[in-house]
Amino acid sequence: RQRQMCIRDRYGSHPLLKSLSVYNFVVDTGATSHVINDASMVIRWTSKRPEECTGAFPGMTGTSIGRGDCAIMIYNHSTRRYRRQLLRDCAIIPGARRDLISGPSLEDDGLYVYTKDRSITGITKDGTKIRYQFERSQGRLYTLDCPLVTNDQWMNAARVYGKTARREGGDLIACATAMG
Repeated sequence: RQRQMCIRDRYGSHPLLKSLSVYNFVVDTGATSHVINDASMVIRWTSKRPEECTGAFPGMTGTSIGRGDCAIMIYNHSTRRYRRQLLRDCAIIPGARRDLISGPSLEDDGLYVYTKDRSITGITKDGTKIRYQFERSQGRLYTLDCPLVTNDQWMNAARVYGKTARREGGDLIACATAMG
């Protein structure tokens, strides 16, 4: 399956990479919601009500088992640090062939997709600049490779590497443990 590929060279030596699979997302500027096909990656369910979902390409049609928030670990080119980005209210469709990031759903969180320079940009509530990069595949789809992470995975990786995890807005950030 696509999400089982491992591209550690691209992500460097971040502690989470030792235990995470990398997922290949399609960045879709017309999709109404994010789509995740792995229900185990939901960090908070927002609805357990099934709903019919249709998609723009084969394999994206199906019945969701509900909606939930998921998080991806992604490299922020502005700060040169990894960041845990929340994808809110994702349609969870176990049969979906691709995971999908919705441009309009990102806009609700103040992030904007620019296809010309292949970036997702924005500013957090605390003023931190965000700039993620994505690619255009041979199939002419915009794609982004990054791991999905649960809260426990993020916190455990921080602990193992002598760091603490703290909330920064709606985000969990791994930071150095205070010595003293």
